[in-house]
Parts: sequence; structure tokens; C-alpha cells
Amino acid sequence: MVYIYLVILSIIPLLSTPQKTIQIDTVLKIEQGVDGSPILGSIIDAVFDQDGNLYLSDGNQKKIHVYGFNGEFVSSLGREGRGPGEFSGLSAKGLTIDNENNQICALDFPGARINCYSIQSHEFISTINLQSTSAVRNNGLILFQSQKLLLGSHQNENSFIHLVDSEGNTTMSFGDFIDFENFIHNYSGKLQLSNVTASRYNDLLLVSLAAPNFVKLYNSDLELITTIQDSTLPIPWETHMEMEPNRYRSTFYSMAIDNQILSEKEYLYAWSEVLDPDVPEVIFHLQLRDLNTGKVLAEKRLNKDYIIGMKRISGNSALMLVRDEDFEYKVQKIVIN
Repeated sequence: MVYIYLVILSIIPLLSTPQKTIQIDTVLKIEQGVDGSPILGSIIDAVFDQDGNLYLSDGNQKKIHVYGFNGEFVSSLGREGRGPGEFSGLSAKGLTIDNENNQICALDFPGARINCYSIQSHEFISTINLQSTSAVRNNGLILFQSQKLLLGSHQNENSFIHLVDSEGNTTMSFGDFIDFENFIHNYSGKLQLSNVTASRYNDLLLVSLAAPNFVKLYNSDLELITTIQDSTLPIPWETHMEMEPNRYRSTFYSMAIDNQILSEKEYLYAWSEVLDPDVPEVIFHLQLRDLNTGKVLAEKRLNKDYIIGMKRISGNSALMLVRDEDFEYKVQKIVIN
């Protein structure tokens, strides 16, 4: 009898352990057309620097808009063109902060080059011309361990991470992509089906990709630590697809939008769910996940709020920029309780 009582006592803490929750509060709204600020076009990427300043990649205006941590408009970097510091087009996840050199760098995908600007003065600093015939709209860019990593399709390689040196040469490609033999090819070569996103924290790099949805964790030497296949997608993933030489359609599709490592144990993962491909009707999710197993620890349904960029504040908090269904942009704070 005493043994049973002790067993019950040992189980009670497990049963009563509270589940983690995700709390989201709007910190500020980006005011447009006020005090000389621009009317934003298609914002396709966003990054925060270490002081909380916000950089928005505007695909329509082909500029990078800078906002202070209080939401005030500061300036715009670059302009449309093919000259030094100009853009012929901006990439979907092509912004990255170089804290070591106090720079903001952006990928110009039609020009196959990277433009870098000073965080302090906002002046143009340099251009890195990629030694490639072209880049693609879905390419991403991240700085990790003082190295620039190009994410996604590049140089017809069947890899999704490419190490680029200061001269624009690809010195290493790694990370096996899906088998592209049955997928669409275009003038750029093999074309991925979705964005590849990444975040860094200390000596860890987290990369997420879709079709199929995988999350891969790398160490400071760019060695693979673990691979997690996302359970939100049917397995085998090919069963929900209809593929023809010039057409791709899915009956169910979840796509990785962004991720952000919070600690050596947990990360945030944003993804979209297509409910009806014919409309299309899409809802967005934000999840807290275990960094080693991918287990979902908490989830928040965002409905129509599309996450454009996230940045870690602490082990249980982050900032993110979202676009709502009225195409208004809001900076929100995420707190894990």
C-alpha cells in the first residue's frame, strides 16, 4: 500500500506539469507615408539588427527600407538599377546582418550579386559578384561563422547550402536537396519548389526546407548534427502531388516560412498550411519545437498573419515582423511561458 502511494506521488508532478504557451503582443505598427516614409510595396524579407532596428526588403521598389526600434522611418538603401549598390531584383530571404563588419547585406538575384551597406551610415560599401550565370528568386542569404552562405538552388547543384567567398566563388556546396529529375527545370537550371530558410545561434545553424519538409541542424564546422522530417506533411510526401513537365500542384501542402533558434534546446518554426489549393486558402502557424527531436512544445495559429522575419531576444522571447490580411506590417513580440 505504501509502495502504491509513493508511485502515485511520483506521477502527480508529471501529470500536473504545465504545457508551454506562446504569447504574442503587437509592439508597434509600421506607419506608411508619414514624415517622408515610403508606401511599402511587396515586403519579402525582414531582419533586425542587434539594436532592434528593422530592415525591410521591398521587392516592388527594389530598395531596403530602414526603421528605428521605435518604428520611425530612417532611410532607404539602394535603388532600381544595375550600378554599384543598386538592385534589379531582391531575393525572398536575401537579407543578412554582418555584426562583425557592421554591415547589412542583400542578395540581388537577377544580377547574381550581393550588395553590402554600412549599418551606421547606410552608405554603400561593396558588391560581391557571384561566379554564376544567375541566381533565383527563392535564394536566401545568411552569415554564419563569418562566412556567407547562399541558400537554395545555385549553379545547378543538387545542394541547398553554398559557401561563398569574398570574390563570389562557391567554395563548397552541401546539404542534399530532393531528387529534381521529375521536377520543373528552367533557364536557371534546377529550381526548388520553395524557400530555404535558416537561423543561427552561437555555434548552431538551423536550416529548414519544404517538399519534403526537413529541418537540419549544423555545428560551427558546418557538419550535420541531426535531420528531422516534418510530420505535418504526409509520408511518403510524393503521394499528395501531381507533377507534369510544366505544372506542379498539391492536394495538401505545408511550407516552411522561417525559423529562429532560441536556445540550445528550442527553436521557433513558422509554416503555412494550404487548406484549399483552388482558392487558395492559407493559414499560418507558429510553433515552439525541441531543437534535437522536432517535437512540438507549443503552437499558436496566426490565421492570416504572414511572418516575414524573426529575431531572437532571449531564450524565451523573440521579435517578428508580420503582414496581416490588410497588408499592414506589425512588429510583434513573442514570449514563451
